Amino acid sequence: MRLKIFTLAVFSFLLWQGASPVAAEPGLASTEAPAPNRLWELSFPDLQGNQVTLARWRGQALLVNFWATWCAPCREELPVLSRLHTEFQGEKVQFVGIALDSAANVQAFADKNPLSFPLLVDAEQAAMVLFPALGNPAVGVPFTVLLDGEGRIVARQVGRLPEAQLVLWLRRLP
Repeated sequence: MRLKIFTLAVFSFLLWQGASPVAAEPGLASTEAPAPNRLWELSFPDLQGNQVTLARWRGQALLVNFWATWCAPCREELPVLSRLHTEFQGEKVQFVGIALDSAANVQAFADKNPLSFPLLVDAEQAAMVLFPALGNPAVGVPFTVLLDGEGRIVARQVGRLPEAQLVLWLRRLP
């Protein structure tokens, strides 16, 4: 487990140093559902311990931000995401943060840094297996994926997402 966290931290740091958006969506083996479909199937506990599936937000645009409390670029972008979630909330887009961390760490972070969108906890880091198929072959965080109301990936960013880029993404949503 520590090796997995260390590896994720190293990749995240390297991406933070020179991250760029990933444009192409790699294909999956024909026996597997496309990555966005598998993303909708994910289910994680929220900070109250209730199991939440991403399919709850099907039919509206969904911005999924994968992050961790130990990740400096993640902590820097979360307040921006929170502010923009509030600003764009009425425009049929939902933000959700999926923390690749322990529930205790995420709760402590949320207590000090209230956010306007739901936080889910992926303590086992199960979502990371989808990262390469979603356009994040280095499996780094932060990693942000924007799905349209039909469930298609319309944008993604490995590394810290610049505010201007996110605003552009959100304004282009149908």
